[in-house]
Amino acid sequence: IIHTPNHKGFKGTEFIVNTIERLKTKGLKIDFRLCEKMPNSQIKEIMLQSDILIEQIIANTYSLNAIEGLATGLTVISNLQASQNTKIFEHYSYLSECPIQSANIDSLEIVLEKIIVNPHLRNELQLKGIEYVNKYHGEKAAQFLFENIYQKIWYKKNIDLMNLYHPIQRSHYENISF
Repeated sequence: IIHTPNHKGFKGTEFIVNTIERLKTKGLKIDFRLCEKMPNSQIKEIMLQSDILIEQIIANTYSLNAIEGLATGLTVISNLQASQNTKIFEHYSYLSECPIQSANIDSLEIVLEKIIVNPHLRNELQLKGIEYVNKYHGEKAAQFLFENIYQKIWYKKNIDLMNLYHPIQRSHYENISF
């Protein structure tokens, strides 16, 4: 398990470390790496040797670190608790397809233990994570997004950017081929 905070308080690092220690006292064998002040190349190497990335449990989102973890084939935990900040993205974008396992300070121990003791679940989430990143954060996805932005701004095309990823209305955009 790895955690790579750039802002410990914002990511909930002290709660993550405490949860890991509690799970170890329950008898779970955990190799935990707190990766700080390291070059990205070294962190990437550690990611390739790991199974789980705990990104953040306070902030109600996921960030680039989670995308890197998913792309590397890690099971990722981040705080995506349904709230006024995230619920809208479940309805108007692709967040409902996101395989990141949601946990906050209160639920991390339960979520993490479930993932640790269930290697089949971990493997399934890892495969789904790679697919998700390729579909929504990969090269074709970026081309799709920026092509639509350019068409709207430069060529004044009637493209509804607000609903570009809307799960119901996106059928109007037949050229989506991530």
